[in-house]
Amino acid sequence: MNQSISIITVTHNRANCLKEKALSSLLAQTRQDMTWIVINDGGDLKTRDLISNLTPEFKVKYREIERPFNSFGLCKGRNLGFKIATTPLVAYLDDDNFLKPSFVKEMVEFFSSNKTLKFIIPLQNRRREVWQQGKKVKESKEFVSPEVGTGLKELVTHQQLFDSNGLTHYRESAPQWNENYRIYCDYEYFLQCINQWGEEAFEINQRVLVEYIQTNQGIIGQSNLKDWALELGKIIKYNNDYSVLRDNATWLTEITKLSQKYAQKSQGPTAFKVRD
Repeated sequence: MNQSISIITVTHNRANCLKEKALSSLLAQTRQDMTWIVINDGGDLKTRDLISNLTPEFKVKYREIERPFNSFGLCKGRNLGFKIATTPLVAYLDDDNFLKPSFVKEMVEFFSSNKTLKFIIPLQNRRREVWQQGKKVKESKEFVSPEVGTGLKELVTHQQLFDSNGLTHYRESAPQWNENYRIYCDYEYFLQCINQWGEEAFEINQRVLVEYIQTNQGIIGQSNLKDWALELGKIIKYNNDYSVLRDNATWLTEITKLSQKYAQKSQGPTAFKVRD
C-alpha cells in the first residue's frame, strides 16, 4: 500500500499520554495508508518501549534526539521528522491531542480535489483545562477554532487561533521550523508557509477533524504575557521576512498593537485562562 501522508509527533516523557491520545486516534483512522513519525525528545525509555512493541497497520518511523539546551525540542524534532518523511504530504499531531477517525481520508481527498493548494488546516474542537497536583480542577466549554468562515486575515492578525495540530502541507519545497520560537512557533511557521507558497495556496477545510485540549501544563499554559510580547515582537521586528506582513501594513499594525498590549499586561503569573 502506498503511503500518502506522514504524521509527525514530537513527544517528551509522556509515553502514557502518547499512547492514550495521539496513538489511539491514529489506530482508529479509517484510512491506514500513512506513516507515523515519532520523535522522542530526550530519549525517554518508556516511549522507546511503547513504539518498539507496536504492530499497527500503518508504517512507523522512530527517532530520538537529545534534549536541546533551551529545553524545547518541538521545532528541532519536527524538522527531523520532516527530513525523514518520504510521503507527498506531511501533517502534525501533538502527543496530547486526537485526530478524528476520518482525518487522513478527508485531508488526502481534500488535496486531491484542490490541486492548487499547498497547505491546509482543518477545524478543531477545542477546550481548555486547568490541572493541579495531577487532578483536573477546571475546564472550559468546547468551542470550534478557527470559526467556520475564517479567512487568512483573521488568522494572521490573531482574531482567530492558528494551531499546527492537523496542519497538512506538501513536503516538497516546504520551509523549516524556526527553532528560535516556542510560543509562536506554529504562527511563525504559518507565516513562512504563506511566504513560500502564497496566500492563494492556503485554505481551511471546514470540517472538525481535530480534538484539541490545551492545559496549564504546556508551553502556552506556563507562559506569561511578557513571553508572548517578546516573541511576537521578534516576528514584528523581522516582518520583511514574511510577505503577508510586508505587503499588508494594516495587518502588521494590528499585531504590533497586540504585542504592545501584551507588554503592558505582562505582570501576571501566566497568560493561560479558562473561561466557563
